[in-house]
Amino acid sequence: MRKLILTLVVAMGGTLFLLNAANKARYRMLSKADSGPVEILVVGDQPFPVRAIDPVLLVGKESCAQYRWLEDPNSIAFTCPEVERLADNAPMAVDYAGDENARVQVGVFNRPRN
Repeated sequence: MRKLILTLVVAMGGTLFLLNAANKARYRMLSKADSGPVEILVVGDQPFPVRAIDPVLLVGKESCAQYRWLEDPNSIAFTCPEVERLADNAPMAVDYAGDENARVQVGVFNRPRN
């Protein structure tokens, strides 16, 4: 069985980036708290696409819609308003309105320990 990889060409600031649905990412906590908001940095192995649809960080059944682009096009910082709602060991992904071809798997969320 062959694996089909969708490749997109995206122009960012006059530069063309090749993106494919096989993009993988990792995360790290930029802020740690037992309750309230936390910021999670997601770093992909290739640039995230700039689209008309905003990216959302899915953590299990919860979604974090507030984000900011960083200078590195492979990175997005998401703010999750209530860390206590994020399930420990929940799967994480960057999602674009349910478009499974553009979804980027991030890994598993581990609740911050102070």
